[in-house]
Amino acid sequence: MANKDVSAPEAPVEHIGPRRHIVRTIALTLGIGVLIAALGLAMFRQEPEPAAAELSQFRAAMFNQCKHDAFRGPPDATLIRKYNESAELRQAVVAQYHRLQRNQGSCQEIIATLRAAGYPL
Repeated sequence: MANKDVSAPEAPVEHIGPRRHIVRTIALTLGIGVLIAALGLAMFRQEPEPAAAELSQFRAAMFNQCKHDAFRGPPDATLIRKYNESAELRQAVVAQYHRLQRNQGSCQEIIATLRAAGYPL
């Protein structure tokens, strides 16, 4: 009796618990993978920079108030790049935007200040 092998059952043993669902496991794994990929794309997708939105807001205000055609529509890529690279231009645009909001200064003065800061007109 002491020599009996207990690891080899005499009768087949039934599985305890639910059976494995391979299709469900694969679907869950693929779903998690798609979710991770979507989150990765959302995180690394380039949204418009705040500076570009700021420049667009200024351009819209200039076009609405001064009716100058150079400020019509969204800024092009070269203007956005120049705006991002030049601290002087950013400061001038912000200052002139505030002048527009307060109705201080004429449109010609604002345009002259922008040209002095390097704004291409």
